[in-house]
Amino acid sequence: MALSLEVSGLKHSINLHNGTRLALIDALDLHLEAGEHIAIVGASGCGKSTLLSLLAGLTPYQSGQVYYRCDDQTLNPAEVLVHSGFVFQQFHLLPELNAVENVALPLQLRGNRDAQQQAIDWLTRMGLAQRLTDNITQLSGGEQQRVAIARALCAHPKILFADEPTGNLDEKTAEQVMDLMLSGARKSGAALVLVTHDMALARRMDKAYRLSHGRLSLCH
Repeated sequence: MALSLEVSGLKHSINLHNGTRLALIDALDLHLEAGEHIAIVGASGCGKSTLLSLLAGLTPYQSGQVYYRCDDQTLNPAEVLVHSGFVFQQFHLLPELNAVENVALPLQLRGNRDAQQQAIDWLTRMGLAQRLTDNITQLSGGEQQRVAIARALCAHPKILFADEPTGNLDEKTAEQVMDLMLSGARKSGAALVLVTHDMALARRMDKAYRLSHGRLSLCH
C-alpha cells in the first residue's frame, strides 16, 4: 500500500492576544506522490510546524481539503495516523524506558508479538546495537534522535513527518542522523514531509518548498 496526498485551498488562522486573527496558512495547495520526499522551509514563525500538524491530522484544519489516497480509496484522518510515523526536534522519548523499550512500545500497543525483536533490528540499523538496554538519559542527543527515528520507522509507516529533526544536533551528527533517516524511509518506501530551516538539508529532498504568507512555492 502506498499513500499520496492532495491538499487544496487549505486555510488555518490563530487568535492573537490583541484579539486579531493571523492567517498562518492561506489557500495553500500541495501534491505529494507516494514515496516522495519533500522539505518545507521558511522563516521562524511562518507556520511550518503548524502546516505539518495540519497535514498529519494532529490539528484540525479550518477550511480547504486534505485528501490521503491509497490506490483508489480516500483515507480518513484516523486511518492516516495508523500509517504515519513522526520524528520531532525534542525526541519525545520516555526517560524511564531504555532504547529497546522506547522503540517497542508503539508496536506492543498495536498487539505486535515481535515488537521487541523488531525494535532491536531497527536500532541495529541505526548503529545502536551496543546501546539497546541503556537508559535514554545515558544516550547523547544524536543517539536519542536515532532511537526516535527507529521508533518512527519500525511500524513501516507509509508517510513520515519530521519537524526540525536535526535542530538540536551539531552539524556532523545532524548529517549522520539524516543519512539514517533518509535511508530508512527509502527502504520502507515511505513518503517524507520534512520541516527544516536548513537549505542544505532541504536540497537533499526530491522537492523543496518555501512557506511564505501562508502559501508554498517551489525553491529553485
